[in-house]
Amino acid sequence: MKENRIVSIIKQLTGQNDPEQSVDLNNWEQESSDNQSSADAIRQTWEWSGQYDKQIEPDVAAGLSKLQARIAADRKANAPKKVSTAPTAKRISMLPRIILRLAVAAAIVCSIGFLARNVLKPSSKPFIVSTTIGQQDKVELTDGSIVWLNENSSLTFGSPNNRSERRAILKGEAFFEVAKNPAKPFIIETEDTKVQVIGTSFNVRALEKEGFTEVQVKTGKVSFKNKLNEEELFLEAHDKGVYQHQSQTMLKEEDESLNAIAWKSKALRFKNTPLQKVLKDLERYYQVNVELSNPALNNCGFTSPFTNIDLDVVLETIVTVYGMKLEKVKEGNYRLLGGACK
Repeated sequence: MKENRIVSIIKQLTGQNDPEQSVDLNNWEQESSDNQSSADAIRQTWEWSGQYDKQIEPDVAAGLSKLQARIAADRKANAPKKVSTAPTAKRISMLPRIILRLAVAAAIVCSIGFLARNVLKPSSKPFIVSTTIGQQDKVELTDGSIVWLNENSSLTFGSPNNRSERRAILKGEAFFEVAKNPAKPFIIETEDTKVQVIGTSFNVRALEKEGFTEVQVKTGKVSFKNKLNEEELFLEAHDKGVYQHQSQTMLKEEDESLNAIAWKSKALRFKNTPLQKVLKDLERYYQVNVELSNPALNNCGFTSPFTNIDLDVVLETIVTVYGMKLEKVKEGNYRLLGGACK
């Protein structure tokens, strides 16, 4: 925190801020939760010091009574030198208060210094989370955003104290629910692309073994950019953007099913969807290979929702609808034989 911010907060607490300074301070606090937390911490420290000062306020009447009694006792004992104890008594009663004031002041300075070192100073350490085979993870970021990381993926999130942006590097697949903050855009980088948002929910798939990077938007609006030539797509709810690595081309299409997010939702939805695409979605979700032996069925429409359904049940449903035969070639590989569009 800049020194002038600390001074502004203290001036505000003591009624010395002018209207323009108060507005400026309020705008600064609204910029981020970090600013708000830092300002609150300083105010609490200041209020605490005020309460401490009130607790050590001397009892003047009681002190005077004790002083008078002591003077009378001194006179009775014929010890005039002790009459001069009045100044000493005053020093004794005031000294602890002075020391405590200095201690409180030191506490405020130390508290502000602690904030500057540990809260306000941007951290150079990135936040990294990763998953392995069969593992998925939910990550809650400091800005309020939530990320669901799919298996075999890693997310490197930059310093949470960065004042200008929120930046992450993704390898693999993740679904993001980004907390809205117009002052700090949220940027996700993959090897060849960049996704930028303010506040929205979407899925990013960037697997090394695949020749494409894909963004599926559930809510809000997303900028999807090719870092090599700066080509950019603007995607809205139910839009999908695909970047082909080899040709360096970008394609935008509408996808109402949101099946790209099925790994998180555990739900597949098909509504008059071409069978060829149905099988691709099944392959992706169940991580299998399904061969359609009769290409005449590629564009046959298929409609059905599947939620937490075993692959065998899904394939038997398709086989029944189109009058096919199901052949299991080997583990994870299937072939659909014959059949006709209904």
